Amino acid sequence: MREVTRALFQDHLTLRAMTEVRVETVVDTADVERTRIERGRKRLLATVFGKVTVTRIAYRGTGVADLHVADAVLNLPAGVHSHGLGKLTAIEAEKTGSTSPAPAGGSTVPRPSFKLRALRANGDLDAYWTWHGQQEYARNHQTRYRHQLIPAV
Repeated sequence: MREVTRALFQDHLTLRAMTEVRVETVVDTADVERTRIERGRKRLLATVFGKVTVTRIAYRGTGVADLHVADAVLNLPAGVHSHGLGKLTAIEAEKTGSTSPAPAGGSTVPRPSFKLRALRANGDLDAYWTWHGQQEYARNHQTRYRHQLIPAV
């Protein structure tokens, strides 16, 4: 059943790509316009049903990153893993306390990668790296230089 659902979703994405209409004016948040297009730009998306390929129009400009309007329309995540897969990873991490390297679906993921995926799915990744930087500063800098002395080499 999972393969049937994956195939149906792939067919849906393929049909959307074939009928995608060019947007006349595409401007990013910095007011930089994309004046050229490239049809057939592909990206991989890992879903709870399996991997699918998303084909869409890339809007291009000189010296700036390409924009893909279809990514926003489809609410695609920035990474390869779908929102649903990210949520399942976060649920599994919460159940196991991130002690298991195997998230939902049975694939093996190294433990640090598993934790980072759970943080990203929860929307806590930026807060985590801020906290991690503070911990590293306290562990390294403050303990080495607590008396304002530079260690001799």
